[in-house]
Amino acid sequence: MTSFDRSCAFFITRLGSKTNIYEPDKQEEISFKKMYDDMIKKQQPCIEMNIHVGKKERMPLRLVISIVPEDVYQKRIREAEKNNKSMGYKTSDDFKARCRFNLFITNVKSDTITAEEILVLYKLRWQIELFFKNWKSICKIDEIQPMKYARFTCILHAKLILIVLNLQIIWNFKRYYYLKKGKILSMVKCFHTLQRNFEKILGILKKRRKESEKNLQEILKMVSANHWKEKRKNRTNYEDILDLYVCKSNVY
Repeated sequence: MTSFDRSCAFFITRLGSKTNIYEPDKQEEISFKKMYDDMIKKQQPCIEMNIHVGKKERMPLRLVISIVPEDVYQKRIREAEKNNKSMGYKTSDDFKARCRFNLFITNVKSDTITAEEILVLYKLRWQIELFFKNWKSICKIDEIQPMKYARFTCILHAKLILIVLNLQIIWNFKRYYYLKKGKILSMVKCFHTLQRNFEKILGILKKRRKESEKNLQEILKMVSANHWKEKRKNRTNYEDILDLYVCKSNVY
């Protein structure tokens, strides 16, 4: 974090469970148990405060604090106690108190971005990581054998072009079926199908228009069979919002 700040770069990240934080005008560490009691008493689900991070080199940052639901808290405690028990440790009271919150630190000033916007941005950042995860697990973008640099860059660019092509096809399919049936296709499931049918995708680029349309129709039937996105009960994430935005737009 210090190197980021010195290079005038901005960051938003989770507060580490073992990171020491202090109030700017005091030497003692912040009590998360007292903070939780105060937020519950004042009915504040989300607050922010200025802090200093680090035991030796105190770095001034903003801390955004958001209370998690009780079921999330209980799940965190169960997992922590299970892991600590296997290693012969006891879960500390400070760690249990921290589990009550989602804690984010940033060096971005409050007049540039609000606490609520920081929470939204971090969730969007996670969606970007999921995209990269799909590229690795499905498209195997990281599985390239040792070779000369020129050949490596050629293969890497070819894989990236294929990913972009797949994305264009998937987003068009998503919008088509959303307008036709009001349902949204799963990005991951569609990626898997397109990877397995690479020859058909290649044929779309090589063949004449009628033959290409036939290949597209065949892929369209595949994805409409069982590629629908599974809806989580009472939950809408930012991927859902992005899907709806694209499906309702005129871009595709």
